[in-house]
Amino acid sequence: MAREITEYLRETIARGGSDLHLSAWAPACARVNGSIVSLDQELLDPTTVRNLILDTLSPGIAVVLSVFFLGERPTIWQASGIAITLVGVGWVMRGHAA
Repeated sequence: MAREITEYLRETIARGGSDLHLSAWAPACARVNGSIVSLDQELLDPTTVRNLILDTLSPGIAVVLSVFFLGERPTIWQASGIAITLVGVGWVMRGHAA
């Protein structure tokens, strides 16, 4: 079973790595001293890689990427949350925040 993204990042840092590499049908890897080293033996499937990457994003950005680039459709509740968030951001940007 794949680990959480934070576990992979912590291990990358602990090994002195500079980059975390996630690819479908390959194990999670890190760049350590210029070389790519495996962090795990488990091959990550495309859905797992997608979820690991989306977990690093804010919910709003994750939904926008999912809708526009992955072709997913949000539920009515998710769409409502996006709309409320956008209205709130607009409100703050126009200087109406306390």
